[in-house]
Amino acid sequence: MPERKDPLRVDTVGVTIKIMTEPFVINTTRGYAPAVNVQVQDTGEERTMFIGAKSLADPLQHMVESNGGRFSGLKLSLKKQSDDRYAGYLVDEVKD
Repeated sequence: MPERKDPLRVDTVGVTIKIMTEPFVINTTRGYAPAVNVQVQDTGEERTMFIGAKSLADPLQHMVESNGGRFSGLKLSLKKQSDDRYAGYLVDEVKD
């Protein structure tokens, strides 16, 4: 199982990331949660991104299907719809 990193924080400004691993689960205070390790493109930092949110999982699934069923290697632009803690994600695939 991949090593857990500090969690990725996404806000309304947004961030571009590259997924580095296939999904794995992390035991959290609320039970198991799916996650992937990512690299933040601006800084090169590696972080763990939780991928269970519906607003993230649905668009991510389409990208995974078009990437041969693989998460690794996908590049995404992410931001939150608002400053609300429970706001959905806006997700766009970044092509090289």
